[in-house]
Amino acid sequence: MIFPDKQLAIRLESSLAEDMREYVETFQQLFPDQQTAYQTIGGGIVICMGSNYLNLAVGMGFDTTISASDFDDLDTFFQQHHITPSIEICPFVNPRFLNLVSQHGYHLLKFTTAYIHTLADIPFISTDIQVKPIDDTQRELWVNTVMDIDAGNTTTDTHLAQAVTHRPHTTCFLATRDDIAVGASALSIRHNIATLYFTSTRQAYRGHGVQTAMIHARLAYARAQGCELAFATTIPGNNSMRNLLRAGFQVAYTRYMMGKDSAYLG
Repeated sequence: MIFPDKQLAIRLESSLAEDMREYVETFQQLFPDQQTAYQTIGGGIVICMGSNYLNLAVGMGFDTTISASDFDDLDTFFQQHHITPSIEICPFVNPRFLNLVSQHGYHLLKFTTAYIHTLADIPFISTDIQVKPIDDTQRELWVNTVMDIDAGNTTTDTHLAQAVTHRPHTTCFLATRDDIAVGASALSIRHNIATLYFTSTRQAYRGHGVQTAMIHARLAYARAQGCELAFATTIPGNNSMRNLLRAGFQVAYTRYMMGKDSAYLG
């Protein structure tokens, strides 16, 4: 078991911030006509990916030099790109940062939970689901599998999924059963930390252990690549949370999504 502390949180949040920067850069290369941008502010990064849901700041607040001017820069970024202000905050940030968040009109939107896995003990599971890294010929199949989501779900965009398959430091995995694609997921590796993300199971195959198989396959892959830790985030109480805990993940800390109405920017 690992006892989370500020140093671990900085490693995890910094890795996530680098992932977000790389995501924007890849997106810009693939879709130059889309409104995308990023800026380093307050020790973290704020990103804009147009009409997509990935418009937020991450990794901010650990540096003791954080100041009101950083929040002015943050507001300017959100205003210039016409997106609603949003910041993901780790509980190990500097207390001064929390005061500035409050002073600048941010309020709590939701919680997410950060989980870590030491990769020392990956439980064996018996399954008929095969999970393997994709090759270049399977990119379109991977994207189509990700996009087979519930009607009305707006958290995934085709361009976002396509960008994942071209990101450096990322490996995409396809889950199949009887040679039929049933799930898709991704894993990024940097600084010996493996981040599990973009996990999706096709509607017709949910409840059959697909996500569990993808979690275990990525953990085994991360360990084989020499990673020290695996990292994942979920909304509290959902099926992903239960599957992560069953796979041996432990809770590291709760993250806070803070935001404010874009009208507040004037």
